[in-house]
Amino acid sequence: MNLASGNYTVTITDANGCAITRGVQINGSNNLTQTVGVDSSGCTVPSGVIRISGLNGQSPYTISSTSGVVVGQNISMLSAGSYNFSVTDNLGCSVVGIGIVPQTVAPTATAQADSSSCGMMNGRITVNASGVNGPMQYTIGGALQSTNVFGNLAAGTYGVTVVDGLGCTTSMVTQVYNQNGPNASTTVSASTCNQTNGSITVVVVGGEMPYDFDFGGGSQSNNQTNVGSGNYLITVTDNQGCTTTVGAIVTNIGGPSATAISDSTSCGGINGSITVTATQGTPPYSYSVVPGQNQTSNVFTNLGNGNYIITVTDANGCVTTAQATIASISIVSIVNIIPQDVDNWRQ
Repeated sequence: MNLASGNYTVTITDANGCAITRGVQINGSNNLTQTVGVDSSGCTVPSGVIRISGLNGQSPYTISSTSGVVVGQNISMLSAGSYNFSVTDNLGCSVVGIGIVPQTVAPTATAQADSSSCGMMNGRITVNASGVNGPMQYTIGGALQSTNVFGNLAAGTYGVTVVDGLGCTTSMVTQVYNQNGPNASTTVSASTCNQTNGSITVVVVGGEMPYDFDFGGGSQSNNQTNVGSGNYLITVTDNQGCTTTVGAIVTNIGGPSATAISDSTSCGGINGSITVTATQGTPPYSYSVVPGQNQTSNVFTNLGNGNYIITVTDANGCVTTAQATIASISIVSIVNIIPQDVDNWRQ
């Protein structure tokens, strides 16, 4: 007999007609209720949990679910999603519930790469990660590490992975570039006249400014003047410490040499001349005679007898001298002729 809750009068009569009456109260069970809590599922394995609590029926309870594993009042090993379950108490009262298991949010991350330099293994990657499930760990293909900085890296492409405390990951690709060292070339001006008046100018491309220049005597500028002839080796160092060397050969352009030939004066007049022949050095030449004026012609005329110093200057300002002497041709003496008779001169 199925009776509802309430107050009942029960009469019991035996075979002799004797009867006894009693009042009976049947208490009904309240509606079975429950409280549901959930834990998020991990990113790599189903680790969500539905936690059932606050049951107001009569224990023990039976929990039924088509997903996960029921342990006590928990349904575990669930992926993210919505799940139906039922709870039945010892009196057969039951309630149906729904648990929604959220997916754990993966961490977010960015990576910043610092270039290597000079082709060396001195690059670096710094990872900045954030998420709700710490602590974070990091890898670029090797073992996980707790620090977010990877150093001593060669130029190349790297896959960076961040793993949070639940095993959720985020990955990215970053490039470590190589900062090439400097390349250098030189422009040379020769020294002249065996003097230290040459120059070397170093031109640099690439690398990172500022540059340091060492011509063998410590840090100097890229433009060196008052340089004598010879072989030079210049070391250029950029701001990253990358170095390159470049050579320079400063040649010497010698000065001119000269010879002079004179033509004597005649009859005591000022009609002598000097012809100068200049070689070597750098044409064109200019000429001067002492005493006299500068001129571009190598022939001096209308000179009287005497000793002369001729100065020859080439295009580089190099100077040489030559000497010449103009002699005077003696004047023919006038001789008196006295005629004499010669016998038989008309024969």
